[in-house]
Amino acid sequence: MYFRYNGQKTVMVMMNKNKTAVKPDLKRFSEILGSRKKAMDVVTGTGQLLDGNFTVEPGATVFELN
Repeated sequence: MYFRYNGQKTVMVMMNKNKTAVKPDLKRFSEILGSRKKAMDVVTGTGQLLDGNFTVEPGATVFELN
């Protein structure tokens, strides 16, 4: 997982090499996540809350953080 940001937007890129969805431990990234509560998949437009139920499907996914 890595992040890219500018003065207005932050994106999170996650790569899941497993065959099934995973629930990453987001506490490790609290410094950059800050008070953000939502992530939107930039390809599908699907939104998720950044909580204990946050999942990442197999492959690479780019999320815009809100």
